[in-house]
Amino acid sequence: MRKVKLRNAAEIAQARVAGQLAAEVLHIVAEHVKAGVTTDELDRICHDHIVKAQQATPANIGYHGFPKTICSSVNDVICHGIPGGQVLKDGDIINIDVAVIKDGWYGDCSRMYFVGSPNATARKLVNTTYEAIKISSGTSFVHETESQVILNGSRDISFTMDLVKKDIGLFQEVADRAGVPLEMNPLMI
Repeated sequence: MRKVKLRNAAEIAQARVAGQLAAEVLHIVAEHVKAGVTTDELDRICHDHIVKAQQATPANIGYHGFPKTICSSVNDVICHGIPGGQVLKDGDIINIDVAVIKDGWYGDCSRMYFVGSPNATARKLVNTTYEAIKISSGTSFVHETESQVILNGSRDISFTMDLVKKDIGLFQEVADRAGVPLEMNPLMI
């Protein structure tokens, strides 16, 4: 049985720095999340900021074969989408998940963005997910603004996804309307 190692104040401070760096990346990329930009461009912006400005390491690259700095999940992609040539359009929703390593400590967080003006279904998805996150993690971990929902941590995100998917059925509704199967990226499951 593995024991949980209690961390001292200096170690907790290092972990906090890594988390702040990850959150900073999401803040920096926010102005670039707009119609006409590719998910690859967003990945490059995040990669350059992590490596050049933060002097940190992008943690996602190589994790279970993942090839990019960020996960970019657009519209019907629930999580861990791989950035590529997909061009963002007005009305899209995109979740960007980033993880950084600084001095051996990992910071990992994600943010949901609206690209322009989302339709009612997309807005409902984001708002419902936000409510589920509040239930599973407590409101102290979640911050909402008019254009984004920020998740900095959760006790049990699988509970959140089950709540939204099973009890509300919204993920399936979005997938059905988009005419795509409801799947997750097998690289990251």
